[in-house]
Amino acid sequence: MEITITEKDLQNLPQFIDDLVVKNSSIRDDGYIKFDIKDRCGGTSLGDFLNQFKVNKGPSPKRLTPISLLKNDIYGHISISEEYLPEEDVQSFKEEMMNPSSYTPSMDNCCISALNEDGVDGLLKHYFESELHENSQPPPLTSTVKTLKSMKLRAHAGKKAFSSVQKKLASATQAEWGAIADDILNSHKRLNKEKREESCVCELCTHNDEVTNHEDEPDMLHTAAYYKKGFFYGNGIEVKSQDRNRITTNFSLSHLDVISITGMFEKFYPGVNTPYLYAGDLHSFCPIHIEDLSLFSVNFNHFGYPKAWIVVRPSAVSELTHTIMKDVEHTGRCLGLLSHKYHVITPTWLKRHGIPFNVIIQRSGEGVIVTPNAAHQIFNLGPNIAEAANFGNLFWIPYGITFPKCHCNVGQVHADISAIVHSHHPHILRDYLNGEIPSQVPNDPAFHQCIVFPGSNKQRVVLKRTLSSDSEEMGSSDPNSGGALRMVKKERAIKVIQCPLCQKQYEGGHKARLLSHVSLHHSNLSEEDQKHLDAALEKMFPPRMTMPKVPCDACGKSFAGSSALKRHRQTIHQAESE
Repeated sequence: MEITITEKDLQNLPQFIDDLVVKNSSIRDDGYIKFDIKDRCGGTSLGDFLNQFKVNKGPSPKRLTPISLLKNDIYGHISISEEYLPEEDVQSFKEEMMNPSSYTPSMDNCCISALNEDGVDGLLKHYFESELHENSQPPPLTSTVKTLKSMKLRAHAGKKAFSSVQKKLASATQAEWGAIADDILNSHKRLNKEKREESCVCELCTHNDEVTNHEDEPDMLHTAAYYKKGFFYGNGIEVKSQDRNRITTNFSLSHLDVISITGMFEKFYPGVNTPYLYAGDLHSFCPIHIEDLSLFSVNFNHFGYPKAWIVVRPSAVSELTHTIMKDVEHTGRCLGLLSHKYHVITPTWLKRHGIPFNVIIQRSGEGVIVTPNAAHQIFNLGPNIAEAANFGNLFWIPYGITFPKCHCNVGQVHADISAIVHSHHPHILRDYLNGEIPSQVPNDPAFHQCIVFPGSNKQRVVLKRTLSSDSEEMGSSDPNSGGALRMVKKERAIKVIQCPLCQKQYEGGHKARLLSHVSLHHSNLSEEDQKHLDAALEKMFPPRMTMPKVPCDACGKSFAGSSALKRHRQTIHQAESE
């Protein structure tokens, strides 16, 4: 939805958006609001932004390198910080960001040309099929072998250590047990630290997108020397209290922590309670994600080239999460997968899996608000300066309760919001404290479709009502009985398919998945292998039998089966005769 708002609306933004979202179902469905400001004046000037950068020695850059996961359909990324980048690259980025003329959109720019000539579809094709693909790199496979070997050795050492402890305990006196227990505890802490440092055994790591500078081993996975391509992005620049940037004369995103219920958090979270600045360069991107704690987010493009957004509607976020899990090998089973901010999804992949999305072009002077659990990713059409912050309101609280927590990502925000729930929605406080899903969210009838349910291709998730009262029978079907919704996992049989060329197995039984595997891993087949594959596919997925069509005597229209023809005659021709 696109709207024009006033400065007064901005000054009470959380309440304004709460009322707007509750009244307008299209916003809840699409997951975003794009806005411009009526009679905007008095915002922070470009010169003031550049002076802030100058004080901070310029925006600290990262280079984002796309990592090919499924050919050209879905990517991960590696983030290389300034300390590991060539000095000349860092200096070039800073000079561009400090040059005021960099922020004047040029018609010669490749992205602007694609957008003007071929529209949004042309821009997406240019970016994902050309720029992103050409700047992507495959992950080196050598580190997988090293990491697996390391973990096997550590497991073997752990078994020996356990056997040694058993012998010590058998021969020790009771007075010596305390010292032995301390040794075990210290050993356990050390092994846990090593496990965290090498917890990912695959080359498609979603838990750590940063690299280290292993000059002595240039073929290792997280090595700055290996990742030479990519795009520069000055992301996550915290706005200090003395650097309050204004959108209008009387409004700054720094005000949100005062007028939003996020000000009630028990601790301070930079980037949630305070805004962040983002200095984007041409083709730089932000991976697909949902916001911390499923909060609303507002992004305002102060100066420069447009941003392109891909927003997956909230009702499809659970499907998106589990489809990534199924489609990308070794991704893991974390329900907070979209909080990792690791994957870059192409429109082709979204269309192939039937996941609905919208594309937004956000120009200078425009803002975008993303609703709770709307998954979104961004790429920049050229240099720009944007600012983003989070906020919460009454509409958000049920999403904050059901936010899909991630415990494998160190930077994940895990805030206790019991005080907020108690103050504003006390009737669902018990659900929150018990880890249950609120049964009724009257202002958001589609709420239960918009949260990430625990489920997979092996399970079908069924919502079952349980009464809060312990004295009443569980499983009441009375819609007014209160209580909370629990998720009951119902097992079902899953067809397993096996590649006839390499014997790799997939659960799910989908022909499209097998063809994707063949396209990725067996692209150059001999004539004999192709014949073998075609014969196997015909046997595994035989063509469906179709019923012969029967024509209608009266109008000549054909129908599959006599029952369909009978219904047609009764509803159409019988009504005409009467």
